[in-house]
Amino acid sequence: MKQVLDDTLNRLAEAQSYHEHVPGLGERAWRVRGRFADIIYWDIGNGWCDIIKVIPRKGYEGWLQQFFEQIEASDDT
Repeated sequence: MKQVLDDTLNRLAEAQSYHEHVPGLGERAWRVRGRFADIIYWDIGNGWCDIIKVIPRKGYEGWLQQFFEQIEASDDT
């Protein structure tokens, strides 16, 4: 998985709220609650993040492939 900007993550996940800290995974682990899934990521600084896990909502498992294709195609450099 490539690194992605948090703005891109917000847009693709259709974030529903502010990001939440996930203390059990470390001080830089965060969760974004998206429209179709919760996404856990590691904050690597300066707006960049590494996705750790994507947990789709029931009935939206097929959304995962589209999400990862869009992440890979993003122009974040």
